[in-house]
Amino acid sequence: MAKERLFGGRWKVTGNLREGGQGWIYRVVDTAGEFTEEYALKRLKNKERIGRFRTEVDVLKRLNDPHIIKLIDASVSDNGNESYLVMPIAAHGDLGERIWAYASQIDSVVQVALQVAKALDHAHNAGVIHRDIKPGNILFPELNHDVWVADFGISLDLEASERNTADGEVVGPRTFVAPELTEAGPVDVTAAADVYSLGQLVFYMFSGGSWLSQTSVLDARYDHHFAGGERHQHLRMLLSKMVVPLVRRYTKMTPVVRDLEQIRDWEKARSSSLLDAEALGAAARLQRRVTERAQGKARFEEVRRSEWELIDSVSKNVAQMLFDTLSRQASVLDPIGALGAVAELNEPKGRQQIKIDTGIGSLFEERDVASLTIRSDPDARRFSSLRLLVCNEVFHARQPSDELYLGPPGNPSFAIVPMYSENSGGLPNAGNEVGYIYGKSKNFGVRETVPIMSAPRWYPKIFGYQYQEGITAVVRFNGRDWPAATDEILSMVSETLNRMIRHVEQQM
Repeated sequence: MAKERLFGGRWKVTGNLREGGQGWIYRVVDTAGEFTEEYALKRLKNKERIGRFRTEVDVLKRLNDPHIIKLIDASVSDNGNESYLVMPIAAHGDLGERIWAYASQIDSVVQVALQVAKALDHAHNAGVIHRDIKPGNILFPELNHDVWVADFGISLDLEASERNTADGEVVGPRTFVAPELTEAGPVDVTAAADVYSLGQLVFYMFSGGSWLSQTSVLDARYDHHFAGGERHQHLRMLLSKMVVPLVRRYTKMTPVVRDLEQIRDWEKARSSSLLDAEALGAAARLQRRVTERAQGKARFEEVRRSEWELIDSVSKNVAQMLFDTLSRQASVLDPIGALGAVAELNEPKGRQQIKIDTGIGSLFEERDVASLTIRSDPDARRFSSLRLLVCNEVFHARQPSDELYLGPPGNPSFAIVPMYSENSGGLPNAGNEVGYIYGKSKNFGVRETVPIMSAPRWYPKIFGYQYQEGITAVVRFNGRDWPAATDEILSMVSETLNRMIRHVEQQM
């Protein structure tokens, strides 16, 4: 019975503290008399985690910071049965139980954040990445704002000969964990992962229990949290360098500590300033401009990210619709296998992405393609193909930083461009040809101009080698027009497919 035995021949169980996913935690006293207070003893539950347990013990033995929980005693056995570690009891719970006390309280938030940042900076300098910074691992030994960072159970010891986290395994809670650690496959874990988690933790405290989404903290939706003055804005600017993608994040904890100390000492710095009221006002206005500029950049980056997500989604959906349409036409064309009509979705990768210069300041960049191939001789040596390119439109006459670079802001522009290819199969006096099919230029939602002469335009040839605006068949639409533009797209497909079939017949 656990309560009737001694751990390590000295630690006697006096009660339960809690049970976690990987271990039991008991109240214990030292029968050897060296320690007079009650302590917490963590006993390993899952014996498959003995490697991690050993890492936690080794890490805590190496770390020595006033804001990292102390290791009092430990034992690690190979089978895990006798493995335990002893630490002080945090008599006043964890941050999750006290979050209500920190909402909008910038002094208290900075006080706690600075202790955690210094503790993590110490750990990083010792080659340890915590990877599990969350409210439950920030403990309070007293009623004040002094804290301990605890639970190094899934920490990464960069000095260890073996690592105990399998490639691709997500560690830590997803709401606080750095995004690069949630991606499948191996990842080079750095101190920046803890920077992200601490940033989420700081906002969690300051907001009274909310998390930052993938949207930047500089987004307008968070304005109300930071309306309390200059120190609040400085905290916001710090978070904008922490809870962001890896390429824009502080890579070490040292600058986080520096910025937190500056926020803490802001009022003292101002009281000793040599600046007069006018200069202080100018500095404040300059700070607002910097903040507003950063906010505008963050909003632009969020819109641009959503635009690319929309481009990926719409392209795949349109290509699938076109493939389904061409598959049905293949079954109509080839009911008994005479022609050999085959529809395909996305040709083999490896060929260069097609980019089409429209001649009017934009490029069509191929995203996906659906095709229909007709083999017109029994030996399958000769074939013709209709390829429907699903493209997004890039207005390259503008800079990529222009909000109209991909079309209307938040509503990127698309085009379906049909192409014809003909392979002679090595026949004499014949070669391979590829070109853009002639036809109407359609723009969804824009009424077509009524021509002076109502007679249809006659094209002596089905295709041309160069894209020509107004002559080459194309359907344009914006991302938000999908799937409303389906009928317009299918109308163009019908026209080009019918022209292609007649052309194939003439070539036989």
